[in-house]
Amino acid sequence: MSVKLTLSALVLALGSSAAFAAGSVSNDAQLAARAGVEVGAYSVSELNALIQARKDGDANAESYVLNRGLRAEVKPGTAAAAQLEAALNVEPGRYTYPELLAIAESRSRNDAPGVALTISGLNRTASNDASVVTPAEAQLAAQLGVDPAAYTLAELTALNAAAHD
Repeated sequence: MSVKLTLSALVLALGSSAAFAAGSVSNDAQLAARAGVEVGAYSVSELNALIQARKDGDANAESYVLNRGLRAEVKPGTAAAAQLEAALNVEPGRYTYPELLAIAESRSRNDAPGVALTISGLNRTASNDASVVTPAEAQLAAQLGVDPAAYTLAELTALNAAAHD
């Protein structure tokens, strides 16, 4: 029930952001100052949700907003990104925001292998170049009558789609 209540409060805060901003705070800079965050790092809706979560003492909703639950990104080079990198004690600019969140989550669960995987960069999967032929690529290429080493899987898939249109 508390999850529903928390989400309801978050939706209410987001839905009434225009009225809240107009009634109690006149601009983004004032909202950011009130929320204690960098100007421009969060939208008006996020700032209002953050202020409301702190007012209600709702740590989950506050964390949700600060961890970009309202949007799945953080602007690179902002104080928000630098603050998270500093808190995690990682090299600035090396990790994407989702990777920073994965590191933080793994650390909070005492998941040393998870932290090590993300920090190592091995979690980033690179697609094979065309010279590496997988069984799926070989099968698609055979159906199309082309050399599988000459095309990536994406290219073979596009050729297959074009051939069957």
